[in-house]
Amino acid sequence: MGPQSEWWTHQDINKSRRDNKADWPPDPYLIYGNYDIVKQNDSYIKMTGPASPVSGVKFIKEISIENNGSVKFTVTAENIREVNVSLDLWMNTRLDGFAKGYVPIDENGILKLVKKESDNSEVTPYRIEEDYFYFNPSIPEHPRREQVQEVHLNPRAGFIAGFNKRQMLIIRFEKLNKQLVHPEHGLVELYNFVNEKGDDTLLELEVHGAYRTLLPGETMSWTETWELYPYHGNTNTCQQIKYLQSYVNRM
Repeated sequence: MGPQSEWWTHQDINKSRRDNKADWPPDPYLIYGNYDIVKQNDSYIKMTGPASPVSGVKFIKEISIENNGSVKFTVTAENIREVNVSLDLWMNTRLDGFAKGYVPIDENGILKLVKKESDNSEVTPYRIEEDYFYFNPSIPEHPRREQVQEVHLNPRAGFIAGFNKRQMLIIRFEKLNKQLVHPEHGLVELYNFVNEKGDDTLLELEVHGAYRTLLPGETMSWTETWELYPYHGNTNTCQQIKYLQSYVNRM
């Protein structure tokens, strides 16, 4: 859930994190808490998580396999406090750092590039081809030990695509007006990290729902739909984008 700057600011069980406005780690009740299965069958499961004294919500998660073969992920947040709670729902999908993540954007699609160069790190380069944003990582040059970047984007359509070896993943979501997204974030965010040995790499495909204030007992939900396709082409970005475009309007 977001925004990240408020993860620990609305609780009293860890006053040090609250007073320091800690932005790490995330709420352990939501991330690591035990979830109870309340309903399931061959194509559907529904789970309820613990009520968090840190965030003031509990999560209900649903996963279903649809008739067209796609997989739908829905998370619902319920305000368990007796006062209002403000938040967004934030989904994060992790791939290998050298995988390609494509986001459709227009000329005003880049909202913010977060990371700056330092003595220890260089920023991950990016490119835009056929109106798709993607990172183009490489092993950082000595003496820098890492290459990293985070970007906040306003996509022109509600999907992200990830290519990893012989698979293409399309993640679909509701295309929101950027005014509905918390100003600290973007509807879509990409994070890329590669270390000097190339053995610690990460690409995160992140999506933020609308930032809302929930009354006591009120709920809100956010959904992603995943489609997984075989890919037998090479790593050429033009070929990957062409393959992606042949699928984006199918479902």
